[in-house]
Amino acid sequence: MNSTVDAAEIVCCFMTPEYQDSINCKNELQYAREKKKHIIPCMIGDKQNKQWKPTDWLEFTVTGLNYIDFQEESDQNIRLKAEELINRIANQYSTTIEYSLVDAIKKKYLKEDKIKCILNEEDTFSIDHIYINLAIVNTKEQHKKQAKPSKYEMKSTANPEKEQDYHWKRYDSTVLGAYEDIYGDQTQTDIEGIFGSSSAPIKKVQILGRPKIGKSTFCQYVTYRWAKGKLWSRYELVVLIDFLQLNNTRYPATKIYTLVDLIEREYTPLGGLSQKEKKSFLQKCNNGNVLWILDGYDELAANIPEQLKQCFDDIHEKQNCILMSLSDDIVISCDVQMKIMGLIHADISRYIGHFFRRIEGELPNASSEGQKLLDFLYSNRSIYRAVSIPVNLELICRLWVDPHQLETKVSTMTALYEKFVVWLCRRQITKDNKNLEQMTKDAVYKEFDRELQFLEYLAFKTVESDKIILPSDLVQEATRETGCDLHEYSRVLQMGILKPYDKKSFENQNETTKHYYFIHPSYQEFFAARHLLRVLKSSNDNEATHFISHQKYNQRFRLMFIFATGLLAESHYQACINTFWTKIQGEPMDLGGLQHLQLLTECIDELGDSDVFDDRLNIVNKLWHLFKTFFDIEANVVKDNMIAILSKTSTIFQNKLMQNNLAQLLYISDESQKCRLLRLISQLPVLQPTEKLFSVLLRQLRDSSVSIRQGACTVLGNIGANTVTKQLTDGLVKALGDNHWLVRIAACKALGKLNKNAVTNNIIGGLIEALGANSGDITTAACNALVKLSEKVTMNLVIDGLAHALARHKNFLVRIHACEILGKIAEKTPINETIVVLMNALDDKATSVNDSAHKVLMKLSKIESADKVITALIHALAVHENYQVRKRACKILREIAETAPTNDVLAALINALNDIAFDVSRSAHEALMKLGGKVSTSEAITGLINVLRPNSNWIQICVFQVLGSIGEKAATNEVLTILLKGLCDSNADIQINACKALEKFGEKAATEDVILGLSKALYDKNVDARQNACQVLVKIGETAATNQVLTILLEALRDSKADIRKNACQALGRFGGNAATEGVISALSYVLHDNDPGVRINACQALGTFGGKAATEDVISSLSKALYDYNTDIQKNACQALGKIGESSATNEVLTVILKAFNDKHGSIRQIACNVLGDMGERAITANVITALLNACNDRDSNVRRSACEALVKLAEKASTNEVIVGLNNALGHENVNVRKSACHTLAQILEKAARLETISTLFNALADKDRDVRSTACIALRNFGKKAVTNELIVGLIEALGNNDLNVRIEACSILSDIGDKAGTNELIAALHSVLRAADKDMEFWICIALRKIGEKIANDKVIDYLVSILIDKNSSNQRSACEALSNMGKKAITKKVLAGLVDALGDKSVYLRESACETLAKLGEKAATENVLGGLTNAMRNNVNYPERIREKACKALGSMGEKSATSAVIAGLVEALRDKEWDRDIRREACDTLGKIGKKAATKAVLQGLIDVIHDKDRDWTSDHGEEACKTLVKFGEKAVTHEVITGLLNALGSKNASYSVERGAFGAIVKLSESAKTNQVIVCLVERFFFKGNNVIDSDKPKALTAAMHSYAALKDLDTDMIVKLTQCLKQCVNIELATMPRNQFIRVFLETRNDAWIPLVEYATLLQNVAVTIMDNKVMIYDGKYVAEQQMTEPGVLELLKKKRPLYADITLTPTMTSDFDAHQVLLESEEFTVLDINSGRLSCKGHPCPSCGQCRDWYFTGNGAELAWLRDEQHWNHEGDAWNRWLNDRLYLKFKPRDGKTCVGRHSFIFPFTIGKYDYGFHVGEGDFPHGPVGYARAVPLAENIPYDYEGYYSDFCACEDNVVA
Repeated sequence: MNSTVDAAEIVCCFMTPEYQDSINCKNELQYAREKKKHIIPCMIGDKQNKQWKPTDWLEFTVTGLNYIDFQEESDQNIRLKAEELINRIANQYSTTIEYSLVDAIKKKYLKEDKIKCILNEEDTFSIDHIYINLAIVNTKEQHKKQAKPSKYEMKSTANPEKEQDYHWKRYDSTVLGAYEDIYGDQTQTDIEGIFGSSSAPIKKVQILGRPKIGKSTFCQYVTYRWAKGKLWSRYELVVLIDFLQLNNTRYPATKIYTLVDLIEREYTPLGGLSQKEKKSFLQKCNNGNVLWILDGYDELAANIPEQLKQCFDDIHEKQNCILMSLSDDIVISCDVQMKIMGLIHADISRYIGHFFRRIEGELPNASSEGQKLLDFLYSNRSIYRAVSIPVNLELICRLWVDPHQLETKVSTMTALYEKFVVWLCRRQITKDNKNLEQMTKDAVYKEFDRELQFLEYLAFKTVESDKIILPSDLVQEATRETGCDLHEYSRVLQMGILKPYDKKSFENQNETTKHYYFIHPSYQEFFAARHLLRVLKSSNDNEATHFISHQKYNQRFRLMFIFATGLLAESHYQACINTFWTKIQGEPMDLGGLQHLQLLTECIDELGDSDVFDDRLNIVNKLWHLFKTFFDIEANVVKDNMIAILSKTSTIFQNKLMQNNLAQLLYISDESQKCRLLRLISQLPVLQPTEKLFSVLLRQLRDSSVSIRQGACTVLGNIGANTVTKQLTDGLVKALGDNHWLVRIAACKALGKLNKNAVTNNIIGGLIEALGANSGDITTAACNALVKLSEKVTMNLVIDGLAHALARHKNFLVRIHACEILGKIAEKTPINETIVVLMNALDDKATSVNDSAHKVLMKLSKIESADKVITALIHALAVHENYQVRKRACKILREIAETAPTNDVLAALINALNDIAFDVSRSAHEALMKLGGKVSTSEAITGLINVLRPNSNWIQICVFQVLGSIGEKAATNEVLTILLKGLCDSNADIQINACKALEKFGEKAATEDVILGLSKALYDKNVDARQNACQVLVKIGETAATNQVLTILLEALRDSKADIRKNACQALGRFGGNAATEGVISALSYVLHDNDPGVRINACQALGTFGGKAATEDVISSLSKALYDYNTDIQKNACQALGKIGESSATNEVLTVILKAFNDKHGSIRQIACNVLGDMGERAITANVITALLNACNDRDSNVRRSACEALVKLAEKASTNEVIVGLNNALGHENVNVRKSACHTLAQILEKAARLETISTLFNALADKDRDVRSTACIALRNFGKKAVTNELIVGLIEALGNNDLNVRIEACSILSDIGDKAGTNELIAALHSVLRAADKDMEFWICIALRKIGEKIANDKVIDYLVSILIDKNSSNQRSACEALSNMGKKAITKKVLAGLVDALGDKSVYLRESACETLAKLGEKAATENVLGGLTNAMRNNVNYPERIREKACKALGSMGEKSATSAVIAGLVEALRDKEWDRDIRREACDTLGKIGKKAATKAVLQGLIDVIHDKDRDWTSDHGEEACKTLVKFGEKAVTHEVITGLLNALGSKNASYSVERGAFGAIVKLSESAKTNQVIVCLVERFFFKGNNVIDSDKPKALTAAMHSYAALKDLDTDMIVKLTQCLKQCVNIELATMPRNQFIRVFLETRNDAWIPLVEYATLLQNVAVTIMDNKVMIYDGKYVAEQQMTEPGVLELLKKKRPLYADITLTPTMTSDFDAHQVLLESEEFTVLDINSGRLSCKGHPCPSCGQCRDWYFTGNGAELAWLRDEQHWNHEGDAWNRWLNDRLYLKFKPRDGKTCVGRHSFIFPFTIGKYDYGFHVGEGDFPHGPVGYARAVPLAENIPYDYEGYYSDFCACEDNVVA
């Protein structure tokens, strides 16, 4: 009942006798009155007793309320009264919400605090327990739809007629698939930080999510959190709009709706907003303080009703908004795009904990069962991934507590989904009241066979058609195909797997006409997999086999194939297991193999440990060989992609063979390879490592490489979470002392992962020691580890260790971090032991430790279970023996009380005032003072009174101060009595603080006793006591008892003590006008003659506060006399008082008195007089005043002069007449120059604030003043004004000035025109300037040129240009440069033969400045000035000549550049080349020459220019500021394809590899190579890159070179023209590049080149590119298919034989028993040749003992070939070199000769590659082929050996054969 009243705004009670007698009605109405709800009583009465009226409680409740009389039962009365009721409700509601729209919306959101469960909507839980996570969608992902076509839609440039043959069809998945939910990597972001990545002022965020994934729940959650003040506090209002509610019924098309209409209809249903509230709402919108959340935006966005369109356009364009959308199909311009993702680790743990706490009454040991479920999930990665989906988490919790379900724990995701489906079926059977006993899973499936077939068919068809919303026509089709009529088999809709999507569906609507969706897309995939297998095991399996073959690499269907693999473990589907795997492994196969590896890995992993598939081990073995093959590839991106694939496995690496293979592989010597391998192992769920793997991993902790030791710690930490040995823990504890901080951090993190059985005191101690590290990262890692361990083990084990460290450890850093860790532990489980330890730490000798404990305890006091902390602090404050602890506890309690001032905390602080330690008492006092009004409870005030001790002055002072800080709420009778006693106390401090407390009480202290006590205090001996008493009286007098207080103060004015009289004056002054009675004014006037100067000063100030009320004859007379007081302070205050009186009453008497002050000998008095007159306003404007101020402008005191000017300005602003300006104008004729200066300065200030014709005219007159300062002041004023606005007044003044006879006036007028600039281009001014031009005044030439230059084109005509040319060519004129500069601003009109001739002539002038101006002018005139003479003149000016200094040459270069292509003459280009080679002058010339050539463009790209630019790039004359080399690179880019020559590309590449190149040059060279590559129509760039950098001894491949090569390969035309030899070399280059990436390369680039050129040399590159781009490429049905994630592209080929070459090239992984590889430096033709050679041999006969292929010529092993030279091979084969003392071993290792042996494709030799299976002596790893004896017989095929360091005997296989040394087997 109470909640209903709380939610209501208005309560209507219908009064009858029965209503009055009802207890419930009574409680409800009284509660409504208590909550101050609006009550509208309605009188129904008693039919039996017409005189009945409410009595008792009802009468009391409705007294004073107008009731509506419904007693007359006529229809008319009922109708009228009902309308009256409705109107009153509307009016009351409108009044209620007028100023609380925000509160009303918040109240609505707060009501929605429950969330329905997914499976049982009748069950709800608190919204606080939901977990919504968002993932930021990468920008590339956001725009993938727009970017993808460029990857596939690549058209032929060679043959446009066949363009359509190379147009690729593209198929995109628009669905956010379930595969990403389970296997995808997503970056989580906080809901609170949703706008963090947007820098735009208006925030727009799009949030994607499938149906029912939680978009509406997200909306409910964020609005609820905002309403509670816990989210997005920067927004004053958050408005949620449900788009499905926006229909024509709710918003009829009768008007165009606005934002106000929208908010009124959605949130004020009973009445509209008031005008004030509308204005407030719109203001919030305009200020960006409103956030709109549009739920279901895409469901209506395309069909928004016209009447609402403008409204939502406004929201989207102008408002902060969040748009909830189904998918990214709708193109929405947003700053940030996010999607709702599954649950994260913390969410899963919290949800399970909450779920099992809810059922504690139903399930014994519920909490332990919850922990068991968590342990089960952690142990199975596949299951754990699946439960990140909310519906699955809810299901598995329900299954866990169901005794019929998880009696045997599932091990695969498929098995889990099987359990889910069975559970849902069983639940439905229970609803149907059927017996579940003895019903097996098969029986359940049989019971629901028809329903399941329906779901399977429906799921497969929707998956196949890429839909998640199931349309009604598809539902009807499934009904027909499966015979599952929804009316007959209604259970299919009741099971909970299918949900109706359309919210607007009616209950009686036909089920088959509705839209549906699966509760999660993963269920759609699961049932689709069942359908696929159902069809596959049928007699007609063509559809299924075709689907598998064509879609197995399509990621959109990957989850379905994974489910299908898991289902094959069921006996029901085993009949089709071979067919399924044959199609998965068979043709068509991915050319590269990486996608095939992913497919096999994910499918085999889903089989778990099932033995239903006989070939499982063979496939696992194949996966290992694939792994090794890809791991040997140089490109990092391939390794990273492979690791990402394998790291998601759950069961594959549980295989002992796989683990031992990993262990063997860890013997590689390459550091980066080993680090990658460790990273892979760290991500694998290796629960029980084999002894071999474990031993090898421990060995890595001793490796010399930091990265390897770090990686080993990470791996061992993951292992230690499940399996722990003493060796492991000892190794990790030892690593805590490693000499590198990264290893120590990794060791800390690893120890934090150990399971509870492994944690020992040794580990705890080691981590505690790590807390003392100097590195903050190490201490953080150690802290986190200890906190994690505390959650796993008996908490006391960690706490005891930390407590011991806090008590005894010498390192204060350890103690600080121990406090922090204890705090983190207590946050999760606050126990007394932790808090006690922290309390003791407050006594630590190190202040920093005290502070740390303080912060931790403060933080703990804010958590939900803070009671224990607060209780401990209160106890410590009361009884702890150490005063430092009590003091700290006091401070913490103060901070706690600031947010939650409980009675217990306040009582503790009050009692602490009596602490024997002064520091504690003072700390408590400070705490209570800071809390102020929060101590205002009656209990606290009583406590303060009780704590008073008669003999303790300190306690009394503290209590009085605290009571004062509380304020009026403390003004009880008891408190006032105590304070009155304090006023009479002999201690002055007590008196003072009692007064201050009473002052804070204000009118509450205005009792007769208090006032009497204060009046006595006015006569106290102590000055401060008297002062405070006076202030208290003032405070009281401002609000109450004024007459009584005034009487006391007037008496005080007559007191014999000056201090009392002084305080009384001050008090009266603070009253202001309220005290301005005749008696008070008279008394103060009298006091002006007091003997004490302080009294007289205070009296002046008091009278000033009375204003015009004090303008009596006596007061003015007294103040005028005070002006002549000997005390200057009295003079000042008297003058100021007269000014304040004059502001209200500027009488002649007052003015006369003030004007007399101008004759005072003290400058300060004269200055005050000026200020006073300025403040008086218009009434002070008299001739005498203006004259006095003008005279003051000539005062000897600069402060007086400044104040006089300021006063005149103020008066001029306030004056309605021109008296001030007239006076100033007259002053300009004053004989005294200072007066004229001041008048001019004053006019300038007036002009800034008010433009009047009189002011401007007067200032123009001042331009003729003979004093330069006066003229300058006037000119500056007019200039500043002109820059702001060119008014008619200014124009008139300028015209007159230009015609003035005075030269100075004319010059200043021109300078003003130059400052105004083009704003001065009015017809009148131009005409005035023409008059000046006709006068041909030589003295005006310079100023006219300046003005013309600033005015620019607006004044350009023949007369002006002729005038300027005449000056330009006049050799006797000193103004040539000014004329030149003026011409530069005349625009096109200045391009005449005369002008150009004059400028060319100026280029040869002896004046450097004129030549420079001529260059700049020609540069501005641009290409239209590019005549032959001009170009010739500029070229000459650019040459290296003593007559042309560098700055002229530089300007000439710029001018030529501004003329663009018009400068492309042979002479100009030759001059620029000469400038490029200039080594004697400033390097800036070379930079400008480069820039000019770039502006000229491709026409300048001559051979000489290109060579010159390359020389500049390699120029050694540079410093860190020079950039001419980078500018040369930019110029080459501008030349485009014209710059693509062998010399240019080689030069750029040399710059990249040069040691002398600066960073800017390298950056420019790289950019140039990339840009030229893109624009090149030839293969020159590719050829140069390949030959120069990869085949001439440069083996160091940095990151720039692969990028350049990638950019070059973007050019289809360039690739198409490569010959076979270069294609092979290009392939070798790519295979040697470690950092090569082709992510931006069109996916079909190389395939398309191959299909057009038919050159089979492209095939290896096509294959390798698929690995680099991580795509699958298959050949089927005369089509090339490219699978790139969810995107598929295909190319149909109609010509026969085109794809045969690709088909012949079997993928690397086609044969499980072989692991052929393509070597990075092996020619493609030779591969084919040698493959054929192998096929000739009989593989069953003639094999060598090493099982390799014998050479047909020499009979030795030919499975390997040597890439060195013949001399090196001969040296290796000489046995005498092979001894342990010789240098051969060093050469073998240092020259890395073992790397020159490469395996061939198809090799069968049992030898291993040296860096995969090394033999170890000491630190060195190498391999060799073992002979018959114990001595190595050369590094031929590699047999297995083990490290000597482990003291394990050799394990020789005894195979012996020699290496084929035939000449053709040495490929140097």
